[in-house]
Amino acid sequence: MTRLDASAQLRASAAWKLVPLDRLSPAERAHLGADLAPDTYGVLIPRTGVSVPKAVAPETALLFLTLSEPMGVPTYVRASFGVEADDAIAQLVADGILEAQVNGVWVSGAAAFRPSAAQAASQSTAPTPSATAVRSLLALRAAAALPAADASTIESFLYRYGTTPIVPARAREWADADAIRGHLGLDALANGPALSDERAWWVFGGDSGLGEGACPKLYVGVAVSALPEAVRRLSELIGRHAEPAPPFKIGASARGLHRPDRIVFYPASAQQAAAWGVALATVLCDLPADPVPFTASLDPRGCVSWGNDPPRTDRDWWDDEGSWRGIVTRTLAVALASARSSSVPEPWRYALGRVRLAGVDPETWEPIDGRGNPPA
Repeated sequence: MTRLDASAQLRASAAWKLVPLDRLSPAERAHLGADLAPDTYGVLIPRTGVSVPKAVAPETALLFLTLSEPMGVPTYVRASFGVEADDAIAQLVADGILEAQVNGVWVSGAAAFRPSAAQAASQSTAPTPSATAVRSLLALRAAAALPAADASTIESFLYRYGTTPIVPARAREWADADAIRGHLGLDALANGPALSDERAWWVFGGDSGLGEGACPKLYVGVAVSALPEAVRRLSELIGRHAEPAPPFKIGASARGLHRPDRIVFYPASAQQAAAWGVALATVLCDLPADPVPFTASLDPRGCVSWGNDPPRTDRDWWDDEGSWRGIVTRTLAVALASARSSSVPEPWRYALGRVRLAGVDPETWEPIDGRGNPPA
């Protein structure tokens, strides 16, 4: 991990200008969308146009204005945020909204952070990680070792890490969606199958929980070679389970079945996620595992894992846009790119610290605040 020196001088970055909401033009307001928080003070607008505007609450706006002149962490921030003050400041510095003075130089992003003295001790006392957590760390370290790459390229690499090669025999066997439907016996599964609009997924409908808050999802991480047996067991499980299965999707192409997240369930509630997480792990845990990176494991081998999507009110439940893994890999990619551009040693460590600031435990890949009450 990395940490920000709590005693460092801070200042608002000149790369941003703060504009109150009421002073935005109608076009600028429309560009921000209609889902702004009711207490939004205004927008931080990048002066160079490289970054995207950021809507900010009154607390962030006040801090930005307060730090127009350099100083340490304001007293009122520590009084308001308590033990979370340092993390709140660190996240703003990591995002480049604030700058910290390090060795006489004003910096932000990865350059503002240094290795934590407690790092070695925490590593030596950490519990044995799950296979999913191990694969996630391998993916991150592999991305850090890539030749020069921008954040978008790194994000794509991380998101697709764990994709398996398509051997010719399997490409012939799964030549199209109908061939997959027949070979995997999808007609035996309840509530489907139906092709998604873009024909990328076989979808099996139900209540996907479109309500407010984080939406739980369950990933089936079994090897491609075990998919026929996994589907057979899923059919038996759904047939005998007392409650209807959550909606789920299965890849409808050879490419889709070789991506890391090839079978995904979308429970309607935390309670349904808990029940079906246990049920899936019970019937699948002895199959060859192929853990899905950047998800939280429900069994040590990674046959079943979970994540929390943002609310799905404006998109189809099977749509990957704004998904849990997408958000996590985007955060890691931006952090890696920042650390590499600043020549930070072991940039993957900075990325782990940055994703923790974003609310994800990089040892288990669970949400730190526990939103959505993930399966136990």
